[in-house]
Amino acid sequence: LKTDPWDLSVSPTHFREHVSYLQARGDVWRLVDYVRALRRGALPRQAIVVTFDDGYADNIQKAAPVLKDAGIPATFFIATGKIGQNREFWWDDLARCILHGRPLPFRRISVWMQRVGLSTPSPKDNPSAREDLRYGQQGTLGQRKELYERLWTYAYSLDPQSRSDFLTMLR
Repeated sequence: LKTDPWDLSVSPTHFREHVSYLQARGDVWRLVDYVRALRRGALPRQAIVVTFDDGYADNIQKAAPVLKDAGIPATFFIATGKIGQNREFWWDDLARCILHGRPLPFRRISVWMQRVGLSTPSPKDNPSAREDLRYGQQGTLGQRKELYERLWTYAYSLDPQSRSDFLTMLR
């Protein structure tokens, strides 16, 4: 299942368009060269560095070949905390719980959220839609995204063990 609740990802086709644009500009630098020039005070105004900061497998599987074909240098940062683990990032786990179509036990989520001091989602345009979600129906994507964002903010504030416990409870 693919989920992008923050609308950050770029389709392969759109990514190729980005790379073509960068290729046409011709001012993409390797990160190490950029840093050296920056330290010398000799960095051109239009210098560009391409980085991938999330450590997802599609960076190497999809993006790297496109960049290589275009001759565009890039730096890939690796999420070393995930090496040797067979678990997804916590925010992806949360998205899987909230955003993927199955009915939600909203009444239990609502009670739990009130216990930890979080307000429950309230649809802006359709108050009756909240009742559908409350009773375990599908809920609108907008409601689910609002719920995801509230729970993400809460989970982000937790230490790793508490976050893991929270996700286990939510699952």
